[in-house]
Amino acid sequence: MAMKTVKESGMEFGPFDDNFLYEIEHSDLHKSVGEGIKIAEFIFYEDRSECFWIIEAKSSSPRPASSEDFSRFIREIEEKLTNALFLLNSALLERHRRPDIPTTFVSVGLNMANYKFILVIRGHAKGWLPPLQDAMNRALSRYVKTWNISPMSMLVLNDDMAKSRNMII
Repeated sequence: MAMKTVKESGMEFGPFDDNFLYEIEHSDLHKSVGEGIKIAEFIFYEDRSECFWIIEAKSSSPRPASSEDFSRFIREIEEKLTNALFLLNSALLERHRRPDIPTTFVSVGLNMANYKFILVIRGHAKGWLPPLQDAMNRALSRYVKTWNISPMSMLVLNDDMAKSRNMII
């Protein structure tokens, strides 16, 4: 069992068992769909809960008061997270070649799979997170409904919170 970490936005995620980690942003799959498809950093499969954790990391975010910048930021995160969901599932359904997807992902029954969308922002004050959490919940609500994903599937965390959940070291 090889363990691996992912360095992104000034944070080090993991360590993860390499068989349960897919760095989709740098994958052959992502490259094969071409330029212009924004995507999350990586996906971790948690076997015991049968859950794909789709992770996006940022070093900062705009304040909600700067409404245009904030709205653009939320749209970008929504796009990255949902593109990762769609691309992963389309590959697992063999609509794309999948040479670099971990075999553990391929063996997951998609009808039973769960999903969590995780946004981790380095150095963000805990008190600044609720407006981001609310905005992300609204942005992802249609995907949560159409994919029958738990309404509690979106998490917005700062690095301290991610560390306490053993997501980063």
